[in-house]
Amino acid sequence: MALLIVAPLGGQEPLHQVPLRVVGLEYPRLANIAHVQGKVELLAKVLPDGKVGNITTMSGHPLLAAASQETLTKWRFAPCSPARNCDVGVTFSYVLTEKCDHSCCTTEFAVDLVNLAIEVRAKTVPPMID
Repeated sequence: MALLIVAPLGGQEPLHQVPLRVVGLEYPRLANIAHVQGKVELLAKVLPDGKVGNITTMSGHPLLAAASQETLTKWRFAPCSPARNCDVGVTFSYVLTEKCDHSCCTTEFAVDLVNLAIEVRAKTVPPMID
């Protein structure tokens, strides 16, 4: 798992809640074995202290959505005034690439902070039984 800490730029009001801490994730093993890939769209409530509150899955495969939700609960955003709408949409895109030669393959992820989009890439793991 990887952690990205972000420092917000001063000056203008952001278009959405600014993430200050982004936590990466591993491609869900069962989803990888089943060759499940695709997008997961989440809607989360940012609490006044910047923690993530209620998360709703708007779309996406359940095997991917569960991992996305778990990771998003670990993120931290800029504090949000209770008077503002502090809902934030985050999209996770899961992509499987070529076959991995061994059972312990790494996951890579990239974060687009402007659009709050995360791409999670992993090689397809080999079958457990040939």
